[in-house]
Amino acid sequence: MSDNAYNMSEDERGIRAFCDSINLCGCGTPEDFHKVIHEALNIIRDEYDKSISDTKNDKKTQLDLFAEKFTKEEFAYMLMTVLDCFRLTTHGSSIRFSYPDTNGDKLVELYEKYGYEESSWPSNWLEIKRKGDK
Repeated sequence: MSDNAYNMSEDERGIRAFCDSINLCGCGTPEDFHKVIHEALNIIRDEYDKSISDTKNDKKTQLDLFAEKFTKEEFAYMLMTVLDCFRLTTHGSSIRFSYPDTNGDKLVELYEKYGYEESSWPSNWLEIKRKGDK
């Protein structure tokens, strides 16, 4: 931790920890990413609070509300940022022009070989995942 980290407020440390944990690079317009995250979390929180007191099943889902709230460009920007944060893509000066990195290329190959159903994946995939999490 740098010397400056010790002089940060609790809020500043919280923001830094969040950005570090998701590997947010700051390219392009990170404020758009933060805006979408903020609004999505508000929708999730509000709908969760409503669901505790409301037992009706005829209401819109959170996904329905997201589709109404966010533009296609906001969704696309979020997806590009998530792929970058998962270290599946990389980019130069703009996240809008990303390309797969080694992990992304390997994942594409694995999906093409095994598909999306976990039952078709190698039998020890969960064990491999757990070893990688250590």
